[in-house]
Amino acid sequence: GFSGRVNLGYAMLPGIAAYTSAALSARLGVPVWASVPAGVAAALLLAGAVGVCTLRIKGIYFALSTSIVPLALFQLTHVFGKFFGGEEGIWGVPPMFSDPRYDLLAVLAILGLAMAFSLWYVHSKAGLVLRAIQGGELTAQALGVDTFRFLFVSLLISAAIGGLAGAYLAHFQMLVAPEILQIITTLQIITFTQVGGPGTILGPAIGSFVLVILNENLRAWTELRLFAYFAVLVLLLR
Repeated sequence: GFSGRVNLGYAMLPGIAAYTSAALSARLGVPVWASVPAGVAAALLLAGAVGVCTLRIKGIYFALSTSIVPLALFQLTHVFGKFFGGEEGIWGVPPMFSDPRYDLLAVLAILGLAMAFSLWYVHSKAGLVLRAIQGGELTAQALGVDTFRFLFVSLLISAAIGGLAGAYLAHFQMLVAPEILQIITTLQIITFTQVGGPGTILGPAIGSFVLVILNENLRAWTELRLFAYFAVLVLLLR
């Protein structure tokens, strides 16, 4: 929400981190404390490769080019189904903690650290440059700003946060399935941001809490659940 770039392929970052960490721990017996950082590293490498290829593309073309990546990863989970589990995914992923209460504390700590770092980052010189890029990238370039460098670093930061979330999710659920790479995952994240307020740090966190709790409370509505969810979503956006 700060640079004006819409990443329609964001699911690739938590997705590849989740699969990397799950495969290393469940298939190869790598300890969790080592597999999770490996998942984050995989997300960083993928974001770096995608950023080099796409960040110079502007507008809707950037969004479309990034949306292809998770689709390709989704197909790879089926092509190499013997290792990645195909449609069933990877089961038997070892948990981070045996007690769910520690999971809650760890998730809250990760969320708090991510928000604190993001608040510092957007109020730094880099955050000012991102807002300048959103206002007019050509103008920022004319003033001598290396816009690609700032966009690339910001993409890596989002990859680290998303990768950590994806890797942790795999161990929390003790499985990872191809659904994490589908477009609905990206759209859900974008919806959280739009409801909470793009261009803010606290807003998307609040938006995610509101929409996830709303979705869970509508489970009893069965057939009308999706209709009620989107009706409330439209009212929130209005």
